[in-house]
Amino acid sequence: VDCLPKRRFDLILIAFVATTWISLSPYYAAWSNPAKWWIYALMGAVNSVFFVWLFARLVAANGTRINADERGFFFSSALIRVSPRPKTVLIVTLGLFAGAVSAAVVQPLIASTASPIRAPLIAPGMEWSAAVAFGTMIGLVAVALLLLSRWTGEFAGTRGIGAWGIVVVFAPLFFAVYTLTKESTAVFEIVLKHLGG
Repeated sequence: VDCLPKRRFDLILIAFVATTWISLSPYYAAWSNPAKWWIYALMGAVNSVFFVWLFARLVAANGTRINADERGFFFSSALIRVSPRPKTVLIVTLGLFAGAVSAAVVQPLIASTASPIRAPLIAPGMEWSAAVAFGTMIGLVAVALLLLSRWTGEFAGTRGIGAWGIVVVFAPLFFAVYTLTKESTAVFEIVLKHLGG
């Protein structure tokens, strides 16, 4: 953060979203399928390459004067167009926080004493409760995003749908980790098994 040049909200946003993913992303655990080691190695390599890329961008950005109205080197060609302005950063960071809190708040609706690693994603007979919990979580996140969008009205930038999209993309991960209390690795292993792995 100390190395970030002024007004590089794009770098702040990229770093925050990436570190949120990396902190919760699947990892090669002792109980993982050893035949799938290369998938975990690939994910770890991508995470590591990101930090090398971020370091290179910081070094380059520190030697360049940035126009306050610049859209940003990353988002100008990204599939999800997000204007890297203070409003976008606030909506994404506070939206992700709201998503994690919402997922934890609805957890008692489907509390289970089963092992988060060995058990299925949803305990038998709890499917409807899990669907209600997920719907409630999405509703809470939507309300939080609407409130954030309103409260950040005085900040520069627009209410980009891409910022909301980033928060929504993380919702299933937060639901799995904080509501279903499953490690992301366990979820990933179950998905790989259903895909024929």
